[in-house]
Amino acid sequence: WETTGDDAFAVELLPTCRRILDGLARQDIDGDLLPEGRSLDGPITGVGSCASLSYIGDTAKNDWKDFGASLFYHHALLALSGMCADLGLPGSRSLRARADAVAAAARAAFWTGEAFAAWIDRAGVRHDDWITGNNTHAIITGLADEQMSAAIADTIEREREALLERTPGRVRLGLFAPGECSNAPEDYWNGGAWPLVSGPLQIALARTGRWATLERFIERLAQRTPVTERGFHEAYDGATGAPGHADGLLMNNGGFIWGLMEGALGLGLAGRTLTVRNRVAKTLLPATARCAWRGAIVELEWVAGDGSITLDDVPLPIVDGVASISAPARAKAPMRIRVAALS
Repeated sequence: WETTGDDAFAVELLPTCRRILDGLARQDIDGDLLPEGRSLDGPITGVGSCASLSYIGDTAKNDWKDFGASLFYHHALLALSGMCADLGLPGSRSLRARADAVAAAARAAFWTGEAFAAWIDRAGVRHDDWITGNNTHAIITGLADEQMSAAIADTIEREREALLERTPGRVRLGLFAPGECSNAPEDYWNGGAWPLVSGPLQIALARTGRWATLERFIERLAQRTPVTERGFHEAYDGATGAPGHADGLLMNNGGFIWGLMEGALGLGLAGRTLTVRNRVAKTLLPATARCAWRGAIVELEWVAGDGSITLDDVPLPIVDGVASISAPARAKAPMRIRVAALS
């Protein structure tokens, strides 16, 4: 809906979206506002052994209360609240209040002081494993507040050898304990690199102003993760960087493009608004792009400059380094956005 502007489509799907969120609310068995999943006895033996599917992977143990499930529940509540507000539909305020309550509960349950824990088992034991996608995505949604976001970014900087240099987009720090993941050590979910993670990682580094680290990550991603004509492989070995599993998966290629556009190049969507940041990774300059947005063709150009942004040669107001562009009436002429980017 954000990209197409198809309001009828959004209205048609709204009842289904509400049912999904109500279903997640019913998964809160212990009354703390966070959904619980299944709890399995014995070692993890293969795909589908997880309680819920998130950035931790589908072959890993995350029994009962998975942070990733709470993370995406919060994001879905926020997104639906914003869509209802933009469309003038009822329920926006209650959805936002619910999202805020879920965020507060997740912070209380999962925050370790440096990052969000991976899961809490049925016995109440918190497993403080660092899951890269979980923590970086929490910065994007605002589940991580400003201080938490800075602490997460500090961890990325501190662990840059593992997360950025040796294995760009590593799923987790360290390895799972024996029996908690069916992948071999350094393979895929058990310490390997997953290109999808490059998306939230780029955006989180940009949101927290870690520009030098972002540029280094982009450079290492190009050097360390070979691609085929169909794009990224599904995963890369955590120790050697060797590609493995299938290539050309949409989630991996799409995740990278999401991070490149919103993180490295500073383009974002918020309901009916396109946001354009006036600072980008300098190694990408100059650059051009062309895309479709809500019935319009958008032509973008980035060059090194003074931080100004123009739309069809008209300067745009910039607030905190970001220009906001409202959705256009459908027109034949392309929208021309030029960013004289700080770097």
